[in-house]
Amino acid sequence: MGLLTFSNGAIGALWASSACPPPAFPGLTFRAFLMGETGMLDMDAYDSLRVASDGIWRVAAEQPPVNTEQAATAFQQPRMGAYIEQLAGFTNAVLAGTPPPVSGADGRPGLR
Repeated sequence: MGLLTFSNGAIGALWASSACPPPAFPGLTFRAFLMGETGMLDMDAYDSLRVASDGIWRVAAEQPPVNTEQAATAFQQPRMGAYIEQLAGFTNAVLAGTPPPVSGADGRPGLR
């Protein structure tokens, strides 16, 4: 768990764990929820990215279902390559104290 404080005073909380006894939480194999003042994101890494604004959810992107029961389908390349590169870029920027390779401003137009 982490608590993030941004330069504008906003606070973010991060909780991540794969330590969950069976049957776990259905549909939450790998999922991220982000909430801001005027909108929300629901990212299911094995299904879809949903965006909420103006009180309405819409699907921004979808992918075919992934068989998460088999590592050969859930974690094979090239599917995982994008996640590895994104995480490495973000982590390297945080450790170096530099801006990430893709900023929030870069991603924002895709959510409009």
